[in-house]
Amino acid sequence: MWPNVFLNAYQQPENKLTYNFLCLLSHYQPKEFIEYLLEETLPGNTRIQNFEDVYGGGESNPDGRLDIISGNREFFVFLEIKTFRRKVDLEQLQRHVVAHCEGEPDSLLLVITADKRDKEKIRSLGDARIKFRSWEEIAGYISKHSDDRIARDFVRYGQELGEFEGPMDITKDDIEIFTSFVKSKWTQKIDNVLNRTIELIGEKGDFPIPKAELDPQDAWGRKVIKITFPHTQKNDYGQWLACGIYYDTKDHGIRFNSDGTPELAFFLDMSLGRAKNLPAEIKKAFKALSSKEFEENTEGQITNNRWRVLFKRIPLNQVDSLEPDFIKDFLYGCLTEISQSPALAPLLSIKPVKSCR
Repeated sequence: MWPNVFLNAYQQPENKLTYNFLCLLSHYQPKEFIEYLLEETLPGNTRIQNFEDVYGGGESNPDGRLDIISGNREFFVFLEIKTFRRKVDLEQLQRHVVAHCEGEPDSLLLVITADKRDKEKIRSLGDARIKFRSWEEIAGYISKHSDDRIARDFVRYGQELGEFEGPMDITKDDIEIFTSFVKSKWTQKIDNVLNRTIELIGEKGDFPIPKAELDPQDAWGRKVIKITFPHTQKNDYGQWLACGIYYDTKDHGIRFNSDGTPELAFFLDMSLGRAKNLPAEIKKAFKALSSKEFEENTEGQITNNRWRVLFKRIPLNQVDSLEPDFIKDFLYGCLTEISQSPALAPLLSIKPVKSCR
């Protein structure tokens, strides 16, 4: 059975997630991705020939099955899918193997959960037929290796609905980290640093910034200075700039560059309708900035959040000290590189400049 992505009638979260995963595999099944899931090297003509979704009525009921052809080999991969709501059951996995794998040569059981720690639990069974991947690992692989829109939509679905969330328990390490965060008065400190950066922008006047203020909207996963420029009919794309700390990816859908580490970030945002209809010369100029470590999202190729058009980021674990002068220099560096482009300088309501540092 080939699943239809538009006909998911399941209500139970794990069944719904299983069906959506099968829909992903029906569309996106490069050999390298199958190898990644199964931790095996496979021939170049490997493909998924058929799918079976939720089993029922047996002594042991996996969540689905993949029928794979790989060279001269044909084998089944049974699925056991977990969201954050349910923990892995080792006895259940062993029942699956006995009921479904022992009578089928080369058959495997692929277990996918939200908790990376399950890998060690499964390894303790000592059964090489049981393979494991976490949803975070799968999402990370797709984000790194694929520009396929449906595959990326699957990642966004899991992240935004929370299906890929890790364990809900709060460990001692988590408590210590949170305690240190509270003691450090981080929120107050970052507000002070950003406010001082705004003062430096006004004092030094290195770049014509008419309006900079601490953005009171702290609901998009970022704590930033918001910069606006006067718009005219010729340069109005509803654009504004933001520079500060990007700490939560849920709204923007832009994965951190360094394993969950928040970032010092610069964003050029645009209103949704305008961002989708940019002139070709502006898109070309945005793409040219990739040589200066900018990322552009004019076609929604990085995130479906089309408000985020251009950005540049530095993971905070690569920053020695987050001082106002450092943030100001980072901001001015970004503005300089943008304003050197004749096509982009009008977005900032200025003439092209050689340098503003």
